[in-house]
Amino acid sequence: MNPSSDPESDRHDHVRQQRVVADLGDRVLEDPDLDRLFRDATEAVRTTLGTDTCKLLELLPGDDRFLLRDGCGWDDDVVGSETVSATRDSQAGYTLGVADPVVVDDLRTEERFDAPDLLLEHEIVSGVSCIVGPTDDPWGVLGTHATVPREFDEGDAAFVRNVANVLASAIRNGRETRRHDEEAALADTIVETSPIGITIVDVDGELRFANDRAEEIFGRKQAQIGNLRYDDPEWDEVGPDGEPLAAEELPFPKVVETGEPVFDQVTGVLRPDGERVWVSINGAPVRDCDGELDAVVFALEDVTDRFDRERDLERYETIVETAHDGIYVLDEERRFELVNDSFAALTGFGRDELHGTHASVVFGEAFASIEADQTDVATSRRSPTFEESIVVGSDGTDTRTVENRFTIQSTEDGTRRIGVVRDVTERKEMEAKLRESEERFRTLSEHLEEVVWMTTDDPASLTYINPAYEEVWGLDRDSLYDDALSFLEVVHPDDRERVREAYTGLPEAEYDEEFRIERPDGERRWIHARATPVRGEDGTVDRIVGIDTDVTRRKERERALEESEQRYQTVLEHFPNGTIALFDEDLRYSLVGGQALGEIDLDASEVVGATIEEFSPDEIAPTLESACRGALEGTTTQVDVAFRERDWTVHAVPVRDTDGEVFAGMLMAQDVTERKEYQRRLEESNERLEQFAYVASHDLQEPLRMVSSYLGLVQDRYGDELDEEGREFIEFAVDGADRMREMIDGLLEFSRVETRGDPLEPIELDDSFANARRDLQLQIEEHDAEITAEPLPRVVGDGNQLRQVFQNLLSNAIEYSGDEPPRIDVSAHREGSEWVISVEDDGIGIDPADTDRIFDVFERLHAVDEGSGSGIGLALCERIVERHGGEVWVESEPGEGSRFSFTLPAADGVDET
Repeated sequence: MNPSSDPESDRHDHVRQQRVVADLGDRVLEDPDLDRLFRDATEAVRTTLGTDTCKLLELLPGDDRFLLRDGCGWDDDVVGSETVSATRDSQAGYTLGVADPVVVDDLRTEERFDAPDLLLEHEIVSGVSCIVGPTDDPWGVLGTHATVPREFDEGDAAFVRNVANVLASAIRNGRETRRHDEEAALADTIVETSPIGITIVDVDGELRFANDRAEEIFGRKQAQIGNLRYDDPEWDEVGPDGEPLAAEELPFPKVVETGEPVFDQVTGVLRPDGERVWVSINGAPVRDCDGELDAVVFALEDVTDRFDRERDLERYETIVETAHDGIYVLDEERRFELVNDSFAALTGFGRDELHGTHASVVFGEAFASIEADQTDVATSRRSPTFEESIVVGSDGTDTRTVENRFTIQSTEDGTRRIGVVRDVTERKEMEAKLRESEERFRTLSEHLEEVVWMTTDDPASLTYINPAYEEVWGLDRDSLYDDALSFLEVVHPDDRERVREAYTGLPEAEYDEEFRIERPDGERRWIHARATPVRGEDGTVDRIVGIDTDVTRRKERERALEESEQRYQTVLEHFPNGTIALFDEDLRYSLVGGQALGEIDLDASEVVGATIEEFSPDEIAPTLESACRGALEGTTTQVDVAFRERDWTVHAVPVRDTDGEVFAGMLMAQDVTERKEYQRRLEESNERLEQFAYVASHDLQEPLRMVSSYLGLVQDRYGDELDEEGREFIEFAVDGADRMREMIDGLLEFSRVETRGDPLEPIELDDSFANARRDLQLQIEEHDAEITAEPLPRVVGDGNQLRQVFQNLLSNAIEYSGDEPPRIDVSAHREGSEWVISVEDDGIGIDPADTDRIFDVFERLHAVDEGSGSGIGLALCERIVERHGGEVWVESEPGEGSRFSFTLPAADGVDET
């Protein structure tokens, strides 16, 4: 404790510190953002204790270094990047080994540890630090420092420890939240990957959830399942006996009405493709926290195969008698003991004829030797199978090829041979055709760009691969016949193990993978590989056929699209003074953004998902809808609307795909409220200026003419009676009146630039220049002026006003040419969508300090007797050029001449730079 401290002040500081800790504690509950909490906590510690710096060090993996995770008072480049030793020879490392805060009065005399570079570089002298988290599992260290010696009392240390505890709690909550999210994600994964179908149905019979397996069992997507009630006739649900189930016999109402689970109820459900699937259903009620029934969860198992086997056993006798294959039983002497109708029909004998007849009658004398060549069936469970030709028909001319499969069964009564005979004549013919088809397949594959390959039922045994493999993979295909897995050598290391597992899982698992390869020549490509097992009539896998497609271009397009979307999102978020919105073919907003949203108190979530008609006020909805439909048809439209007490200029533009097809539209709205207000004030100003022009042209001109007239009369009548000084006075007065009239005329012309000008339209600038030269012809001849000009461009403008610009600039160039005859050059050059027009002379020039004010109204750089003019000519030029959307400037030095330049919009409007 500081013995000189004031108890009342200490109490006040203690209360303030408690309030800071309490506020930070509330933040932990309200705001899960750790980075914002770290930043606010370090600033709160520094402000509360009045220190120079505060740091939050995070212990890095390995426990030997800290990262300066956050803090204040440090150089800008150290927070988030600087690391500090975590060993006990530093203050932070020392803090990890003690439970209480570590207080340092003066680092320069500290003997417990050394000062790290971070503190030395910031001239730290004293401080207090505390562990964040438990001592047996610390997260880091919180510390605050001063650059002058200072004693931190117990209250200060306790305050730092309390803030550290708040941070530890927030970190622990964050970890718990992440763990909870991970567990929830794991649970979702288990449900989605479960081999058992799982559905959840609300008490009102509406589907809440169905996993992928449930969709597979029912042959319907979740949305399709959700559209059907549990008792919908489309399910055609029947019991094991094949009879329809009444509503009260169905699993769902059983659970809802009894509140008890149901187990192993087998029902038959009809799929959309007409196939009936048999499902074993376990259902259980799900109750809310009040014990009320909230939903029913069902576990579904497809027992179609098992159910069918059970029924097969029950119908065995029927199947034997009605089987398409011939079935026979031979006694120990190889005489027919039993045959079914199919066997009799296949052999051409009646059942009675065959009973007791030796098998050789049907299978020929070679039957015994053929049988002897088969596997030792007495010790093998495999049924020997062989094919042979038998003669059938009463005339003995029809030869059929049959597959004869039999097994030997030993009983107390002797040995029996139970066999099945299948007519494979058509199959053998089909196999021959299949071999021909396979040859055609190989021929076709030789010319495909996709890689086509084939294996046996073992994916490691390659039987065929087409030449495209060498073009796509850059490898010799012969190497694959020796080792089918050698292709993995060029698969990207990050993808290799995934591809290996998927490929070697064939044919049981699905093989459909996208991955990268690094060809021997260094080129990287993307491959989409798929494989399909080909099964024989007995359902066993006969071979595996695969296709590898080079999808590198598609991947590049996808990457470019992602970059484009990121750029669009950036534009969307930062669009200044307005908003941007995307809409689809149904005129429904899909994305909305822009800085103006906050200014009008509008959240994007209020707009996304709504149609233009639903969101827009009635007075502007038709206008916006019309513009948006035009955009979807490929037309860009501009409209002005009023929305939320603001004025907006809205552009509706089409959004096209890479093929140029319109697939959506975009609205870009700019807030033009201030601009319209400015235009309104400008119009009012122009009206006042027009009023002034009227006054100038009538009220001021009349008395001025009277003054000039009477001065003329005085000069005419009494000129001879006046002395020389009187006559000089009269001349001064007449000259002043004349100049006053010129100024009024110039001011009148200046005021009417906006209101009396002609519409701006494409014109030939050469015509305006030629007219100006004709107007100045007398002045040009009087001063012997030489004017050169190159061909001038076609621009958008007012021809009469541009004639005035040329006239004023040429007149000034002649007037201030000095003692030599004026030499003036007029030129033009293109800059983007504008033309720059220059009028250059070799006259007396202008001081650069005066180049801005010469464009002001009535501003003159020379005395009246040094040149004529009203002082409004250049101001008039500037006003005319500005009306054309351009600017005017001058480049000059005294005695070096002047170059006046101004810009005008090009008539074609095309950037040719």
